[in-house]
Amino acid sequence: MSERPVTFTKDGIVAYPTQDTGGEGGSIRIPQTSTSLGAGFGDPITPADLTFAALREPIAGFLIYGVAADVVEKWFKVNDVHTEGADPELDANVQAALRKLMFKTVLRQLVECERLFGKALMVASFSDVQNQAELMSERRRGAEPMQLAVYPLTQYGVASRDEDPASRRYSQPETYRINTQTGQSLIVHWTRCFEAQTRSNGESILTLVWDDLTCGRNIRWGVSQWIYRTGGGFPVIKFPKEVGGVPTTKEKLQEWANAKEWSDISHRTYICLINELMDFKFEGAVPLDHVFEAFVNVALILRRNVFQHAFEDAS
Repeated sequence: MSERPVTFTKDGIVAYPTQDTGGEGGSIRIPQTSTSLGAGFGDPITPADLTFAALREPIAGFLIYGVAADVVEKWFKVNDVHTEGADPELDANVQAALRKLMFKTVLRQLVECERLFGKALMVASFSDVQNQAELMSERRRGAEPMQLAVYPLTQYGVASRDEDPASRRYSQPETYRINTQTGQSLIVHWTRCFEAQTRSNGESILTLVWDDLTCGRNIRWGVSQWIYRTGGGFPVIKFPKEVGGVPTTKEKLQEWANAKEWSDISHRTYICLINELMDFKFEGAVPLDHVFEAFVNVALILRRNVFQHAFEDAS
């Protein structure tokens, strides 16, 4: 129970505030820790926020993992551009090589990471490499890919750039620095990599819908708290105006409330009233049904709007 003082109203009502942990963090991740954070419009979006949203927000999860699954679901066939009809033999050979590299799974991971963080790097292990140092050199012509791996933007960066003004790749990445999950740091030449980036700004696909997503999450959390706090009614305690000729003053109520006699009632707000008789009961939230209905309607509208953005993006 909060240690903040009890507040009174002019009607003799005293409401004891509910618990507030005052925690820190983005409201998309743990809005219950500090409702003062609001929807967090304009706040920086961290990789941790993006990851949490993709795992815990249905719309964000659809935009990241659902779309990536749709991309590879029906797969594709390979035809010879020099022939009019299909080329089953060519397709079979290419598909066999792709299956050996588990390319369908790798491509799905690449799309997921690119959509989540804005960029992703696919790295190939080629047959011309015998030791880690050779990864820094340009891939030799004719070298065959042996294995593929995907790294999100949080695990790689540019190690060096082409500084030759006459080069066709001037200012482009020459080598990448990759931090593996095993703790290794690798320097890999660009000819052994493919960097995926489908949006010119290199931002996560969630950036466009972040404010709607955050606001919707806060409203849904607020509605759930509304149901939790008022679904069973408010504990309302009515005190007699006087006991044995001694009036029940606000100071007495303040003293009683600070004693936290009812502090274990699910940490809910309770209301004290000065009345003719001592009484205790739960008051339902029936008079506030229209407010609750408004909250639900707003939440549904926001959810519909974000879904609309999601499907427009997916198409």
